[in-house]
Amino acid sequence: MAVLDVATVRLRPVGARARIERIAQLIHSLHDALGYDERRAFVERYAREAGLTLTALDDFAREVRGEEQRIQWTRERSRDNRCVLESTEFYVRRGLARRVYARRDTNPEEIAFLVGLGNRSPSSPSAGRRS
Repeated sequence: MAVLDVATVRLRPVGARARIERIAQLIHSLHDALGYDERRAFVERYAREAGLTLTALDDFAREVRGEEQRIQWTRERSRDNRCVLESTEFYVRRGLARRVYARRDTNPEEIAFLVGLGNRSPSSPSAGRRS
């Protein structure tokens, strides 16, 4: 079986760094569908068919895993940044003492209750009451 990303296919040789980035991108996109062992087996088979030696295979797999983690970190950082902007999915409510970032599908009363708790535990007798 051959898997191709038609947007990145080139008819010229691809450098080692670009190869690592593309394999990591492919593996990252299959993260939910494949377990760790299956992803590792895919990378190992790719490396063997690319003619890498056993020691180079371990280095290649480590670099692909590192690149995959970098892609995930970038995705999470980008998602975090989107959560603090007004959009069709998120809103920002500013008050005198606090700013609340929330999804539009959340219940405003729940947020008010949780924000009102402050550092108190929900199970404590004074939770939710002001003195």
